[in-house]
Amino acid sequence: MSEKTNPSLYYFGTALDVAGHYFFKLENDRMNNKGLSFPKGGGLSILRVKEWPFEPEEYPKSRHNGDAEFYQISGYSIYAICGSCVDRRPGCKSVFFTEGYIDKEDLKTIILSRPNAKAIIEKMPFQIGW
Repeated sequence: MSEKTNPSLYYFGTALDVAGHYFFKLENDRMNNKGLSFPKGGGLSILRVKEWPFEPEEYPKSRHNGDAEFYQISGYSIYAICGSCVDRRPGCKSVFFTEGYIDKEDLKTIILSRPNAKAIIEKMPFQIGW
């Protein structure tokens, strides 16, 4: 599968077993903590691997668990879900993103086709409003 049909998938949110937001590259069945850095810094990451042109803490705009919002920002496609698979604190989020502009149905398909991303989705204690 080419990078175009099988793009790298990144995730900002909680792992399957621990509260707190982390940056991951979702590769095959692995969740590799990448310590990614976003433009506002905000002390979210010590390790600066790559700068992204958006701040995942700002998405989704909704504050109702299960609401899902799709964005295309500066060459990235983003699906942001309000809520977490394990962290019940207010303001938790699960943000999946990939480089390139793809439509929301294609990004949803990519998310649900990756075992690690699908496990995150399936563990959420609420319905997702794709």
